[in-house]
Amino acid sequence: MLWEEVRLTYPNKWVVFEAIKAHSDNNYRMIDDIAVIDYFDDSMEAFRRHAELQKQKPRRELYFFSYFQKET
Repeated sequence: MLWEEVRLTYPNKWVVFEAIKAHSDNNYRMIDDIAVIDYFDDSMEAFRRHAELQKQKPRRELYFFSYFQKET
């Protein structure tokens, strides 16, 4: 899944995801393909889920992030 698809599918949510395909470019990590694991309304819930998963599988490239749309 691409980030644009995640934004449309999970608007205004905190998303815990794994980078399926990624690369580094000028010291920035670029995520090319995403597998959504879970999503939350609350950032602390997402943080706890991310930490739990990272502890279980430390070699997985896991992240949590959000994209909140501005109200018009």
